[in-house]
Amino acid sequence: MVKKRRKKTVNRKVTVQTQINQPKKLNIGHFFFSLGILLVILFTIADPNHLNGSKGAFLLVLGAVVGFLDVEKKESPYFLLAALGLIIASAAPVHVIGFLNIGIYLRAALLNTAIFLSLAVVMVSLKIIYRIYLESK
Repeated sequence: MVKKRRKKTVNRKVTVQTQINQPKKLNIGHFFFSLGILLVILFTIADPNHLNGSKGAFLLVLGAVVGFLDVEKKESPYFLLAALGLIIASAAPVHVIGFLNIGIYLRAALLNTAIFLSLAVVMVSLKIIYRIYLESK
């Protein structure tokens, strides 16, 4: 005699939230982040062997604006982890890759990205410390 197996049914409630006729919120921080990444790419392609002080300072200021405006509370740990990974990767000796000078461009791109993200990481870290201070009161 063969026993039939019964299938277990699981009741799951699914809630769907829709945004009908709600205008999209314009986030100026996303604009500055996109501008910063675009400038990192342009500075890397234009001259991979040199980044003058004014370009570096501009990337730093953009990074500070991104860190202050763009990163919200729930995104902060992910942003910090990803940014620190990129900053650590910028110390890798990728300039030794000699094939079509890819190493030089890769090193310049990573260093420019590290410059852009360094002040953003500082701003997000300060915001987290300030939130912890406010919650501890």
